[in-house]
Amino acid sequence: MTAAICPAAAPWHLGLLGERRIAGILALLGAGTTVLHSVPVESKFSDIDHVVISQAGIFTINTKNHPDQPVWVGGRGMMVGGSKVHHLGNAVHEAKRA
Repeated sequence: MTAAICPAAAPWHLGLLGERRIAGILALLGAGTTVLHSVPVESKFSDIDHVVISQAGIFTINTKNHPDQPVWVGGRGMMVGGSKVHHLGNAVHEAKRA
């Protein structure tokens, strides 16, 4: 029997499932690559979803969940489902904090 998810916790739960899925994919990167998950920064309420450290560099990954939504990226802008989102700016901010 599966417990029901409180509606207020549903977005957090979906985010967790997405982050775990990406963690599984990043685990395939293999030897020579270090992957960190949920790296805390600045406060106990803020973290970087994934940090990948390899010979190619250090990369931060911010996981988002937009099922069945068209995504458009151009220049420094991004739209999901026809609405402007701030994911790119937020990703740059996280990379600087890392």
